[in-house]
Amino acid sequence: MRVFLLMENKSKSNNLGPLLRCAAAYGIYEVVLVGYRQCATEGSHGSASHLNIIAFPVLDQAIAYLQTKHNCHIMGLLGGAPNAYDSIGYPVEPNNDGLVQVVSTGTDSRITSRDSKDNDVNKLPRSMPIHVRPFQSFETRNCCLVATKGWKGLPLAYAGRCDSFVHVPYMDSVDNGMLLDTPATLSITLHHLTAWCQLEPRSTEGQKFDVAIRSPKQNDPFVTQQRSQAKIDAQAAVSDAFDDGGAWGDSLFPDDDDQ
Repeated sequence: MRVFLLMENKSKSNNLGPLLRCAAAYGIYEVVLVGYRQCATEGSHGSASHLNIIAFPVLDQAIAYLQTKHNCHIMGLLGGAPNAYDSIGYPVEPNNDGLVQVVSTGTDSRITSRDSKDNDVNKLPRSMPIHVRPFQSFETRNCCLVATKGWKGLPLAYAGRCDSFVHVPYMDSVDNGMLLDTPATLSITLHHLTAWCQLEPRSTEGQKFDVAIRSPKQNDPFVTQQRSQAKIDAQAAVSDAFDDGGAWGDSLFPDDDDQ
């Protein structure tokens, strides 16, 4: 079994270093980014260069790659949830910011949300506490864990593509306090997942991980074709906009007489 990590990366300056360090420590097979391939890696302490990292321009292409080529079960990580220890799981729903999170109270087994793009109704599965290790449903498949840098939940577009959800429960001893940040919840989740599927973490020397051979840059034909097609589609959309007058009116630049 192989474990993948899917994350959004909207900016080349976005710092994913602490999350990449977690991925390297637990032997993640491949990190899949949506957006830019380049990102800031402060906090990874050099571990980012020992990971296989690829990127796709849009989420649909990343999901197709994971499901079609690698037969992945897509599992969303919803961060920490106070007092959410029950083994029957908890419903999830979008908050006011459009981020899907665990609802710690309530008895509905599934909750309905509406996708604003195509108005299709999606039913999101319950989120299970990570200590029950709810991995049996994909024991014959690879797994892709979907995480976000923010700690308040997964974007609805990403949550809607998940087959299941997990969260890390904790004792709510601080009012509205963030006791677990994303690197902490990711590390706890990866510990349970890799222990369950018997993946070996990277070996250590003293209190530090051994430095492995740097991962070569990937030149996957599937990835190359998907990215090339995305560029063609984007260029075609721009050409159509110019042909139709675009969203800027009849011309891009004002006439000299108007200046």
